[in-house]
Amino acid sequence: MVLRSFYDRIVRSRFRNGRRATADILARLVCYKGYLPQGAPTSTGVANLVALDMDHNIMSMINRAAPSFRYTRFVDDITISTNTDIRTYSDSIYNIIRSFGFDVSKPKTHYTKDVCETTGIIVSPQGLSVPQHIFDKLNNFRISEGQDNNRYMGVNNYILRVLRMSREIVAP
Repeated sequence: MVLRSFYDRIVRSRFRNGRRATADILARLVCYKGYLPQGAPTSTGVANLVALDMDHNIMSMINRAAPSFRYTRFVDDITISTNTDIRTYSDSIYNIIRSFGFDVSKPKTHYTKDVCETTGIIVSPQGLSVPQHIFDKLNNFRISEGQDNNRYMGVNNYILRVLRMSREIVAP
């Protein structure tokens, strides 16, 4: 599930969680033209703080319905894993999300029972893996005199990190 126009919906007035004076200072420091800018080094962390209450409300609602669930949100990507058919609770989840000023991109919402790709990682009962297009991207780099070397190393390190995490998760 993807939150539509995530950063555009995080405006200065949303920084009201916690201490008001601290929230006002933080909002003045990190917002540009009243909005949280996508791509700024601070934006992901601040966005996570702003959406924290939403996460807790969703987790609380799901926990009552399906106690063996896993909820994760990475910026605007929400993943809910459970043995229960979560589609029954979709409207309730959407209502919570809307109550916090966000909206769901329904065309980007997928339900699956076995294997899925989320935030660029394939998740399956066997563990985590890297999609083929990421390996293709790595193979297509043309490294000449250091050009694209940082990008190559970034993609290579990403693949290694996912594979390392997969071994840690499925290891007994």
